[in-house]
Amino acid sequence: MEEWVNDYGQIIVDECHHISAFSFEKAVRESRAKFKVGLSATLARKDGQHPIVLMNLGPVRYAVNAKKQAEERCIKHSVILRTTCFKPQSDDSKLPIQDVFRELWNNEARNAMVIDDVINTYRNGRQILLLTERTEHIQLFYEKMKDDIPALFVLKGGFGKKQLKQIFEDINKAKENENIAILATGRYIGEGFDLPELDTLFLPFPISWKGTLAQYVGRLHRMAVGKTEVQVYDYADVDVPVLMRMLAKRKKGYAALGYEF
Repeated sequence: MEEWVNDYGQIIVDECHHISAFSFEKAVRESRAKFKVGLSATLARKDGQHPIVLMNLGPVRYAVNAKKQAEERCIKHSVILRTTCFKPQSDDSKLPIQDVFRELWNNEARNAMVIDDVINTYRNGRQILLLTERTEHIQLFYEKMKDDIPALFVLKGGFGKKQLKQIFEDINKAKENENIAILATGRYIGEGFDLPELDTLFLPFPISWKGTLAQYVGRLHRMAVGKTEVQVYDYADVDVPVLMRMLAKRKKGYAALGYEF
C-alpha cells in the first residue's frame, strides 16, 4: 500500500461490505488511521463473510430501522402479489433448481402475464424497473414490449462505457417528457444506480436472500416530487413448492422493509 495513505487519520469506507474481498481488506487492515468508519445499506453477505467487516472496522454503532424509515417517508409501500399457473413439465421435487429456473423463464403463459402487467402499469403512468437474472429473459421481454412502451430501455452486461453513457442520457432525456420502463439484470442495478423517479418494481425471477431483496427494492426508495406510493409486483408460483419457500422468505423481507400486501 502507498505510504502516503498513512498520512490520513480517518478512513471512511463506503459500501464497506466489500471489505471481505482480499485487496480491500488488506488496504483497511494495513492503514494506521486512528478512526475507521464503514457505511453499508446491506452489511450482511450471502457468502457469510460479513464478520470480516466487523473484524476490520469494529462493531455496528448505528443501524437504520428500515420499517420505521418506510413509515417516515410518508409513502405507501405495497406488494402486488400475482398468482401464476407455472409448473415444471417434470417433477420439480427431483429437478435441480437451475432446471426449474430455466423452465420458468421460458414459460410463455407466465411471461405473458408479466408482459401484460408491465404494459398496463406503464399506461397508468408508473415509472418502471424490471429486474431479472437472465439476459435472455431481458431480451424476450424487450421484444414483446417495445411496440407498446415507447420509452423502453435495457441495461445489462456487455455494454461499453460509451454505450452506457448514451443509454443513461437517453433515459434522463425521456423522463422529462414521459414515464419510462427499464429492463435490467439484477447484478447490473446495484450500488451507485440512482433514478429517484422510479416507483414500480417488477420481480419476475424468484429470489430469496433478504440482502438482494433490500438492494432491489431500494431502487424505489429515493424521494421524488409527486411520489406517493411505491409498488413491487411479485409472482407466486403456487404449484412449485421450492419457489413458494423462496416467496415465504421474500415475504419476511418485505415486512422488514415496511411493505404491505
